[in-house]
Amino acid sequence: MRKKIIALALLLTPFASNANEALSAQDLAVLCKHDLLSAKIIIVNETRDGYALAKLLLKRGSACNSEGEVDFYSAVVGSRIGDFDYGSSNFVTLMRKSAGSGYPLAIAQLHKLGTEGYTNLGGDPNYYKKLFEEEKNKNKDDYPEFDVCLHVLKKMLRNGH
Repeated sequence: MRKKIIALALLLTPFASNANEALSAQDLAVLCKHDLLSAKIIIVNETRDGYALAKLLLKRGSACNSEGEVDFYSAVVGSRIGDFDYGSSNFVTLMRKSAGSGYPLAIAQLHKLGTEGYTNLGGDPNYYKKLFEEEKNKNKDDYPEFDVCLHVLKKMLRNGH
């Protein structure tokens, strides 16, 4: 099944048919969204054979993502493949960058790290829960519930990976 997911991501990864063909801004935005979606599918399905592809797709998708998703998923995949440890300064830096863009899973993850005793956050873990609530108030309909985020994180980053 995992090999099918990688194959699907590869098949769906767009390649320009003509190197001289200019892409519109709208085309580039669609391709960036596609790259991010493909990377998320690989990461969420824990397709270890596809993590290298996911990293490349995230890198390419970072050109158009300002919502913090790329940094969040880069932290997740980086911790899974051993580029850095869960809770390390690299992990926290990516999560903070993502949280700074208002990405709800990153904010909830920073709260979770604080409650797990990671001291490199430098402050009260409840700060992040308050920040989450502030962001939720700004983005009423587009923001998940805090408990839902914690549940998703528990599945995505179980045992710190």
